[in-house]
Amino acid sequence: MSLRNIHTPLSNLDAPELVNFHRNGFHFFERESYSWCPEFFEKIKHFRNNDSNFELKSKNNGGRTLKNEVMESRKASFIVDYLFETNLLQRCMEVVGTPLYLTNYIFIECHGKTKSLPWHRDTYHYKNSNRVGLIPYNYKLLISNDHLDNNSSGTEVLKGSHNIDFSSSLFDFFYKILKPGKTRFSGRIGDAIIFNGHAMHRRPETKSNKSRSTIIFGLAPVQWHQTSYVKNHSNVIERYNQNFEKLISANNQNA
Repeated sequence: MSLRNIHTPLSNLDAPELVNFHRNGFHFFERESYSWCPEFFEKIKHFRNNDSNFELKSKNNGGRTLKNEVMESRKASFIVDYLFETNLLQRCMEVVGTPLYLTNYIFIECHGKTKSLPWHRDTYHYKNSNRVGLIPYNYKLLISNDHLDNNSSGTEVLKGSHNIDFSSSLFDFFYKILKPGKTRFSGRIGDAIIFNGHAMHRRPETKSNKSRSTIIFGLAPVQWHQTSYVKNHSNVIERYNQNFEKLISANNQNA
């Protein structure tokens, strides 16, 4: 069955969660709101304790990310499986109101006084280091591997900012100063947030020697973005699509 020809039954399009997501641009998932699994984070801890699994990239301002060869390996397959086994992806689709296709994911670690990532929008993708075009309605799902507080704060999102975007850095500079509604993702291991990539967001600086670890999934409402968005996660995408097909089939049977 081609993924291009399957659909997920949508929840009530007037449901408060869905309406608030499209109004505000984000939705928090406390870990009790899906079938979170403590054993998953024990496995994640083993990855974090092995420095050879990670690499530094300048664009992450001091954050280290899981190497691509590790992400593609069988030992990391449980990371993608977590979305399906815990019902978290299903919950995300109910909140967003559309099927969600994986485009990429990163596992990022910040230690000590890691620099912030400034306010930005994820509205463009890159090919051979060149910015090549707008990605409509891209979403980011963040799962926290740590307890977050003021010393190891999570991502901040500017409420409602996805609804107004002039592709102007000057506009965004003043907008983030004048617009109220800065919301910080803070909580416990296993808590998550999904937000519209067009919304202005940033990663605050880590102010102490605490760590901040997050898994970030890039998601899109159409499968076309899996082949058009720049990625090098072929095994990850294949595994996601196999699980996704089973999920959609189950939804259709229960409809």
